[in-house]
Amino acid sequence: MKAIFTLCSCLLLGFSVSHAQVELTRSLDDNGKLSAIWFQMGPEEVQVIRFYANGQLQEVGNWYQGRMHGSWAMWAENGHKVGEAHYSMGRKTGCWKLWSPEGEWQYDLLYDQDQLVDAQIPAR
Repeated sequence: MKAIFTLCSCLLLGFSVSHAQVELTRSLDDNGKLSAIWFQMGPEEVQVIRFYANGQLQEVGNWYQGRMHGSWAMWAENGHKVGEAHYSMGRKTGCWKLWSPEGEWQYDLLYDQDQLVDAQIPAR
């Protein structure tokens, strides 16, 4: 059941699942609530799903060879998406989209090899 939930949630979030997921471990906070689940996605790839204490999804992302790699998504505790980010072997890359905790677009940042190369900021 949890594998189906994870598979569906990853597909809905735009994360591809190319290998069978195997749950590695679960982390609990000081109150015994689920704070993170780690999945083995491939020989050197791990996915982490983190949760707030209220059970709300906080973050989903992948690690490859011990480095952040691929798409990451973050949510505020109220459930609004606050970020989409991309990494390539631990380096910031591509377009990062950021929103306020209320869901208002804040800005887009464009990275290349960990270097900020462009930004789109709304007129205030």
